[in-house]
Amino acid sequence: MAPSFGGLDVPEPFPTKYCIIGIVVALVIIGVGVLLYNCFFKRDRIGQAPMEVEMA
Repeated sequence: MAPSFGGLDVPEPFPTKYCIIGIVVALVIIGVGVLLYNCFFKRDRIGQAPMEVEMA
């Protein structure tokens, strides 16, 4: 008997599918984190840019 989740019969190669889904989810989470990180960093740089221009 194939393992069933929520009454759905899962085909034999289900571990690789879950592996791929896990990798995709991890990449999406990392991508969102990097985007937020870059947004905050760019905001800080824009705030500091006028000071640097005046100093030069």
